[in-house]
This record gives sequence, C-alpha cells and structure tokens, in this order.
Amino acid sequence: MRAFWLDGREMAGKEGHDGHDGHGAGAMTLRTAVLGKGLAGAELIDNRVCDCCGTSAAMTSEGPVVVYRNRDEGEIRDIFILRRTKKGWSPPRAVHADGWKVPGCPVNGPSVAARGRKVVVAWYTYAEDRPRVRLAFSEDAGATFGAPLEVDGPRGGRVPLGRVDVALDEDGSALVSWMASERENAEVLLRRGTAAGRLGSELQVTKTRADRQSGFPRLERLGPSLFMSWTEVGTPSHVRAVRLPAANVPVATAPTQAPQEPTGAVEPLAVGQPAPDYAAVDLTGAKTSLAAERGNVVLVNLWATWCGPCRFELPELAALHERHARKGLRVVGVSVDMERTPAEVRDFVQQRKLPYPIWHDPRNLAAQAFRVELLPANFLFDRRGNLVWRRLGAVTADNAELEAAIQSALAAP
Repeated sequence: MRAFWLDGREMAGKEGHDGHDGHGAGAMTLRTAVLGKGLAGAELIDNRVCDCCGTSAAMTSEGPVVVYRNRDEGEIRDIFILRRTKKGWSPPRAVHADGWKVPGCPVNGPSVAARGRKVVVAWYTYAEDRPRVRLAFSEDAGATFGAPLEVDGPRGGRVPLGRVDVALDEDGSALVSWMASERENAEVLLRRGTAAGRLGSELQVTKTRADRQSGFPRLERLGPSLFMSWTEVGTPSHVRAVRLPAANVPVATAPTQAPQEPTGAVEPLAVGQPAPDYAAVDLTGAKTSLAAERGNVVLVNLWATWCGPCRFELPELAALHERHARKGLRVVGVSVDMERTPAEVRDFVQQRKLPYPIWHDPRNLAAQAFRVELLPANFLFDRRGNLVWRRLGAVTADNAELEAAIQSALAAP
C-alpha cells in the first residue's frame, strides 16, 4: 500500500493559525512511501505545497496519481497532479491554471478518482474572486486534462464552499459532492458530469452548517450504490451516513455553462458615491456608524467567521492597519454573523489578535447598504465620506491598487 502525506519537517520554527501560513525556515512538502512492515523508499515528490489542504490519490492502469494544492513563490495555489510511471515520478503539473493567488492556506483540497486510464479531478477555487467548484477529465492516466467544467458558482447569495469529493460511475461519468451555503445555512450536494461537457441537475443530500465544524463530507461508490458520510453539527456532533443508488443522481444531459446570476441583480456601491447611511454596534454593544467616521480614511471590510476567504484575509487587513493606522487609516471589520453572539465574535477576534475595531451586524443590514451579497467585500472611503476604491473579494496587504488608493486618500485634505 502506498501512502502520501503533507510533511512539515522543513518548517522548523514556523508558526501560523487558522490556515494562514506563518513565516519559518522552510515550506510544507509532499512525500510518499510504500507501507509494508515499515516505510519503504520514502520519497520527497514536491518541495513546496499548500500547508493544510488535504491530498487525494488514486490508482490508474499505469500507476498511482496524487492531486494536491500547490504553492509557488508568488502564492499561486492551484491544483497539481503527480504521476508515477515506469520511469519514476513525473514533474508536477497543474490540472488547470486557475491562477488563484491567496496569502493563506484555504484548507480546501481536491479529490481524484480513476479507473484504467480515465482520471477525474474535482476541486474548489476562488480565482478572480469567484468561488467555484470545478471538474476535469483525463483519458491518458492524468498526463493531460480537458477544459474544466464549472460544477457550481455563485448564484445570488448562494456560494459554493468546496470541500469536494468525487467518484467514477460505471458509465464513466463523474459523481461530484460538495458544499454550498447561503450565509450560515449550507447543504451537501451531488451532481453528475461527463467528459463530453454535460452536467446533470443538483441533488441535495442533506442540510448542514457553513462553519468548519461541519467538516468534509466523504463519497464512495460500491457497485450500483453510493455511500456518503458527513458531520452533523451539534452538542455533541455526530457523523451521519447514507446509502443511495447511483442512479438517483440525475443524468448529465445539459451542456455545461457557468451558473447565471439572477436577472436584475443590484450593482454594488460604485466608486464616487457617498458612504451609505449605515449603523451597527461594536462588540461591547455600543452604537456606531459610518457617519461618525467622517474625517478619517476608512476601509470597511464585510466578513463572517464562517466565510473561508474572509478568514485568510484577516491577517492581511491587520497588516494594513499596522502600516497605516498612525497616518489616519481606519480599518473597520463588519461581522455579519447571524448566529454568533457578540461575545463569540469577540473570542474569535481575540484569538486572531486583530488590532482594528470590529462591528457586529447580525441582521446583515450591510448587504442592503453596500448592495452586496457575496463575502468578503471591501470599501475604501476618503475623509469626506466618498467611495474611492472597492473590491468584491479578499484583499492582500501588498495589493498595489489598494495601496495607491490609500496613499491618495490619506494625502487629500
């Protein structure tokens, strides 16, 4: 039996939390070995990979393959594959070049299944600030892949969370499981896709929660049956499982296309517009508002504890605060957590040592005020209260466009 694992022996002294990579001597590596009476022939097969995203492996007729989230020097974290052939391990190569640049590990790995020379890989990406679940097929044991299918994307307030798994059905189609959420409420879904670029309708397996406690649902096929297991969040939590016929997953008849946003969708607050009449409370319960911030340069960050991209953005916002607070920049985080109390949000903030103020908006009045449904979202206002920059998606502390907007706003009277 062959094993693959993330190996941190090169990371001595490295510290990080909540999926955000710390700073240490080395990087996380990917290693493999054959297991018998002990470890035989342990090998280093990639010397720099994402710190926390799980790996997935399968056996083809030409040898084993492993898929994982890579991490290059520019913090691009796309899904890569390694193949073992008669000549040894192939060079790492991307399943598809999404170009997802993210400063911290999203803790959201890929999944692979194989039979003969057919290989299928499913994964989550937030490239171009668009959360998506993707699926790609290979007919040559993982040497090359066709263009990916978009299994799910944002639709109104519903977004895919990823946490994917995949199995191959007897007819060669792929059965993909993943999670999607609308705010805190999530569901575990199944969908069928084919190498010909067709998708079936979604099948809801169960309802669940969007936070990390809901874990990673798992999917396996045995003959004509699918077996799924997942974590049911509670006190205590439970593991649930279900067996269902693979034939219950709708057939793939429709040509794949990106999910369409609802018609008549409202445009977010535009650059040049004045700050909305928006008020919230801080984590002590005291009332506060954007109007009270007039005279400061303010970066408003809309986020939630259950939002993955929001979490790995938090250290970046902290770095911006540390760099510009004395010059007059106010970073304000607005938590739209509906089911967390102010005390719970405060504990979350304290654990991450966030140095900037956090407001709480459990009714999500910010969605209407800023005209956004997806998280995270960032809005920079000048001293007069006019919007000078915005980003629907996570920011990084070294974003040149944001840095220029902050410097310009700080220099203006």
